[in-house]
Formats: sequence, structure tokens, C-alpha cells
Amino acid sequence: MAVMKIIDVQQGSPAWLELRRSKITATDCAAIMGKSKYKSSHMVWLDKMGKSKPFDNDAMKRGRELEPEAREYFNQKLGFNCQPIVALSDENPWQMASLDGWDANEKMLLEIKCPGESVFRDAQAGQFSADYIWQCLHQLAVCPEAIGNCLYFYFEGSNGPESTELVVDRHESDIVALTASESVFYHDYVLQFVEPPLGPLDYQEQNGNDWRYYSNQWREIKKQIEALEVEEKYVRNQLIDLADDQSCRGAGIQLTKYTRQGNVEYAKIPELRGVDLSAYRKPPIDAWRLSEIESSQTD
Repeated sequence: MAVMKIIDVQQGSPAWLELRRSKITATDCAAIMGKSKYKSSHMVWLDKMGKSKPFDNDAMKRGRELEPEAREYFNQKLGFNCQPIVALSDENPWQMASLDGWDANEKMLLEIKCPGESVFRDAQAGQFSADYIWQCLHQLAVCPEAIGNCLYFYFEGSNGPESTELVVDRHESDIVALTASESVFYHDYVLQFVEPPLGPLDYQEQNGNDWRYYSNQWREIKKQIEALEVEEKYVRNQLIDLADDQSCRGAGIQLTKYTRQGNVEYAKIPELRGVDLSAYRKPPIDAWRLSEIESSQTD
């Protein structure tokens, strides 16, 4: 039976930060699967490529500060002995989990959340981000010997600490699906340095008057261009028919017949199979593509 591989590295240390940048972690999972409301797979890819700036806020800092206290409260409340560890999947070494807690005797994982009061009250009522469930399932994928993962919410209010918890069981079909999605993302995008497609979360919303004005102008001009292109193609074909397969000139225009060589299909050249052509590419340049949003993308 496969078991997780425990790594001797301190969570939050430079070595840990470098390690998690080269692996797929629990916080990446929901975004990679397109299930996150807050992060896209493209954002995850930027993180792995070192192209995004580290993000931190007061809520994240508060969560880190309260985590040891929350873990101790959890252990005393439910009789566990969960301790933080960092683990890699034995079957898929690119899968990593920085666990808030692991009790080897009870085979139970612990995922701690220390939100503000509003989010905590929602969690008490069973309302919380689906991202959290996917995080727990990713950790269960990394740790096949675990029987469950306790999603634990801790709040320290004026009347003392409060907590609520939910055990996320092993849903093997979901674990298989998320592992498959993560594998494609890791092998096709991260290892190949290929940028994944952008999703709705990767676009900045623009609703100003100037943006609306020029958007409407562009759409109207585009329609006119498309209509003119249809008309130009018809007139062009009429001239080609009149030329009777000969180059012609007159009335201020000339029509030239010439033979253009076909494009080279490099993929079919045996000598180039397996050859890395990236060294022969020109430097990348920024480009812009303007298009209309399909109605299905805005629903």
C-alpha cells in the first residue's frame, strides 16, 4: 500500500517556499480544477513560474498566528494528537501537502481555518467555500493511509475560543478526478513552461463610460469591416473570373497570378523529431487579441 512521504522541512521557511513552488499543493487544487471562485489555473501557473508577487494580508497573518493555539484546542476538545507535517505523495511525488495536523494513531488529518466572526458563523451553519473541501481531498490524495480529514474552524471572540468541525471522508472518485486534473496541469503546463488558457478570473472588469463607449464603437466598426470583406471577396472573384487565368492590368489596378510555396510541416520532418526548437525562436513579444465575449461565457 502506498503511504505518504514525510519531508523534514519547516513550514514557512525559505526551503518550504521553494519546495511548494515546484509541487502541486492543496491551495492549488480547486483553481486547477476550475472550482475556485478566487483563483484560476493561470494564476497558479504564474506562481509556479515565479511570475507573481507573494500575497499576504491581515487575515492570513492572523490565521498563522492562531494556528498553534487552534491545534491545541482541537486536540484537547476531541482527544487527538495532531501535529503539523509536510508530506509528498508516494505515488505522485509532485503532489505536496503542508498539513496543519496529522495523528498517525487515529489516521486523521487536520485542516485549520481561523476566520473572522462572520465567516465563522457561516461555517457553524454549514456554509463555507467549496475550495476548502477540495483542499481536504487533495491532502487525502497525498496521504492514502488517512481515513479522513477534519476541516476545523476556530474563532477567538470576546467570550473565549469557539470551534466547529466537519470530517471530510475519502471520496475516491473525486480524489481520482482531482489527481488527473493536477497531473495534466503539472506535466503539460508547469514542466513544459506552457501558459494555460486564461479564464474569467484572469480578466480585470471594466465598466467605465469610456470603456463602454469604445467597446460599442469597436463592435460597430467590426461589423462594417466584416460586411466590406464579404463584398470585397465577391468583387475580387469577379475580377479573377474576367482575367481568364492570365495576369491583367487596367483601370488603375493590376491582378497578378503567381505560385506560392506551401508551408513546411516541421512535425513531419524525421530529423526534427525530439529536437528542442526553442533555442531558434525569436524573443517573445506582447500582443493583443480583441474579441467579443460569447453569451455562454457571461452566464
